[in-house]
Amino acid sequence: MSLHGDLLAQAGWLARREPRRPKQASLRRAVSTAYYALFHLLLAEATRVLVSGSSLAPLRPVVARTFGHRPMNDACRSFAASNLPAPLGAIVPMPLPAELIETAQAFLDLQEARHQADYDLADRYLREETLAVVGQAERAFTAWQHVRATRQAKVFLVALLTGSQWRR
Repeated sequence: MSLHGDLLAQAGWLARREPRRPKQASLRRAVSTAYYALFHLLLAEATRVLVSGSSLAPLRPVVARTFGHRPMNDACRSFAASNLPAPLGAIVPMPLPAELIETAQAFLDLQEARHQADYDLADRYLREETLAVVGQAERAFTAWQHVRATRQAKVFLVALLTGSQWRR
């Protein structure tokens, strides 16, 4: 299985790990892992599009290291709101597919949930809300599979690398 697939499975396992009294560490780690599952799915897809061909496959991990959480957030914010800057709007057919908007919004929601899980120690997590976060990641994976071959999705993947640079 892929890293992103393994991470998604692990997030679900962590959320269900202790049947009676789940540990906060398990629930928090499940939330964080759900975000990283989607993060790594998008990295894998973007590097596949940007670095095509089996002879260049060893270059994909190098390119993946150039992606940043903030630029990806910037791109997802624009796509989730269907508010693309002029340079992108000129080449992306509108309206954006609902599955692409769902994927972008899930990235934003999961990133925020990860920040809360990792840094806001005053919050107490419940299994139900943790499972809802994992479920959103699962739905984003499914939505992405429906839209990944579209022109809009390919531009989205490039925008994840460039972040807000295309606004200039």
